[in-house]
Amino acid sequence: MSLVDRLKGLFGREERTYEYWCPNCEATFESPKADMSSVHCPECGETRVRASAMADPVA
Repeated sequence: MSLVDRLKGLFGREERTYEYWCPNCEATFESPKADMSSVHCPECGETRVRASAMADPVA
């Protein structure tokens, strides 16, 4: 187990993911990035994606 995994376990902090929607191809996807300017659609590469909703922390 890595040090990062141990620290996450100790502090109970899981990485959050954010749900996005692509208006170009209508795909929905998750990304750990909260800054939409650095997120692109994994299906078509579109950079003008929209935040859909915050997803649950990744287990």
